[in-house]
Amino acid sequence: MINYTDIFKIKTESDFNKIAMKIFYFQAKNNKVYSDYLSYLNVNPDRIRKIKDIPFLPIEFFKTHKVVSACKTHEIVFTSSGTTGYNTSKHYVCNADIYTMSFRQSFELFYGDIKNYCI
Repeated sequence: MINYTDIFKIKTESDFNKIAMKIFYFQAKNNKVYSDYLSYLNVNPDRIRKIKDIPFLPIEFFKTHKVVSACKTHEIVFTSSGTTGYNTSKHYVCNADIYTMSFRQSFELFYGDIKNYCI
């Protein structure tokens, strides 16, 4: 299992590569849509050793499939604006706290303390 807070500890490119590969293996094993896609491409996840070799799931799948990993329920669903067509893509989020941590830390990295802004 992945400790999701590990993404907030990334300091180097090597750190990023390690966690990205862990996430890939986790998704390949626990995300049925992605696992089926890899199988269709005849990709054996155990043979993927570099980030550049990871097959990316086409965005269209988020419009036609419920793409989730290892969670039975979701806390929130983000949808696309639908400007390119009538069928919107959906991103099911199991843990909204991770999103909150991510955007707060990213904001503060680039702009400083969020308390100094009125949003």
